Amino acid sequence: MTNIKLILKKTLKNNIGISFNNPIIIPFLIIVDIFDAIIRFFNKTLYLPKYSIRVRSVGLTNHFGGKGFIKNGEKILSMLNSNSNLNPNSNIIEIGCGCGRTAFQLRDYLTQGKYIGLDIDKKSIDACISNSYFYNFNFTFTHINFLNDVYNPKGSIIDDNFSY
Repeated sequence: MTNIKLILKKTLKNNIGISFNNPIIIPFLIIVDIFDAIIRFFNKTLYLPKYSIRVRSVGLTNHFGGKGFIKNGEKILSMLNSNSNLNPNSNIIEIGCGCGRTAFQLRDYLTQGKYIGLDIDKKSIDACISNSYFYNFNFTFTHINFLNDVYNPKGSIIDDNFSY
């Protein structure tokens, strides 16, 4: 079974393109979102973005139900604690924040600090902006319209001299 799964995954990725943009995968993701929401309901993690959004930055595997997403976010927070002067008053800017894997872990940690998440994937940023989990916290998410063949093919910014 594992070999079939691996062959299918390689075939889809190599022959049709990035999985979350793949026209064959998109209807599948919509169906998976329903079952993922049921699992997140029972796990009390409905605040996480839906599966079809999470896979845009973390891939198709090991994130159904959200536990892998949370676990990876916890690892990132642990690395930040170990390798920086991170504290509850820190001001953080994350370039390439995706749908907020790190932001979800920082929300309760940054009691006085501020978080700014930037990304070129508008769907991921929109998921963060509309997520009530971040309401009334000092968190800001901004779409940066850089041209990128995969995440933002209609982007208008191609200049290396961009400033925020």
